[in-house]
Amino acid sequence: AEAQTVADKFWPGPLTMVLPISPNSQISSLALAGLQTVAIRMPNHSVAQSILKLANTPIAAPSANPSGAVSATKAQHVISRLNGKIEGIISGNSSKIGLESTIISFLPEPSILRFGAIDETDISEILGLDLKKKRKDAKITAPGQLSFHYAPKGSIRLNSKVFKKNEVSLLVATTVIEVGIDAPNATVMIIENAERLGLSQLHQLRGRVGRGDVESFCILMYDKLSTIGQKRMQIMRETNDGFKIAEADLELRGAGEILGTRQTGDIFFKIAELPRDASLLTQAKKDAKNIIDNDPGYGKELVRNWLSKAEDFSLA
Repeated sequence: AEAQTVADKFWPGPLTMVLPISPNSQISSLALAGLQTVAIRMPNHSVAQSILKLANTPIAAPSANPSGAVSATKAQHVISRLNGKIEGIISGNSSKIGLESTIISFLPEPSILRFGAIDETDISEILGLDLKKKRKDAKITAPGQLSFHYAPKGSIRLNSKVFKKNEVSLLVATTVIEVGIDAPNATVMIIENAERLGLSQLHQLRGRVGRGDVESFCILMYDKLSTIGQKRMQIMRETNDGFKIAEADLELRGAGEILGTRQTGDIFFKIAELPRDASLLTQAKKDAKNIIDNDPGYGKELVRNWLSKAEDFSLA
């Protein structure tokens, strides 16, 4: 009765039910792995349903990926892994969910064997039971229960304090890695929420890849972009030149205050403009030092007249 209730609610769909086989079952032992149970699913894809109707019989089908590999979500994935090993492939376009089916057993009582596309809380509500905890079974009672069954082959270390060459294939980190990480074997950098970061930080992060001889890529993932955010992304696409990026960053966010606390925004010179008059800075510095050394009183008077609010910082 419980299995029928679940089937009525979630079939056809990404739910696999583990049920006992009947004494007179004609299911081949090759599809049972030596067990007295069978895992059954009714797919909701139109192509799969058409095949089942034409066959007019249940079909035994394994997963479309080698054991230990990531699940396929489109035909090209199957071709790349099983080409030459199977007779043919029927393409049904990309998977709409991209996640394995939820597996529920009814032996001896309803329990989740593998979490998947259908949330366990939805099943719990239908049955009036708490299925939030996955059943811990020493025995494998259904396909896909191995801890590494759907895991990529690359190794992953959590909370790593040492990052060595070829030690891991994937490193998940905060923006702290923008400096101090030298991994020539790193070829792909994915930056989430790139719209929240400035050009200089994006450039530093991008510099963590492409340090070896292999072509590398930096992927910027962002949500909604402001006008300035769009300009930042455009600049990152157009150039890898750190000097050009620094100039663009200065132009977009402003230099802030030289004598003050504000780190962004326009710098309020009476006459000068930093990008235009950069060549005069060296001479201006020499002139300022000459005034301070030879006539400090006149120097203070200049500061009060031109930068009255910054007098305290000029004495630091």
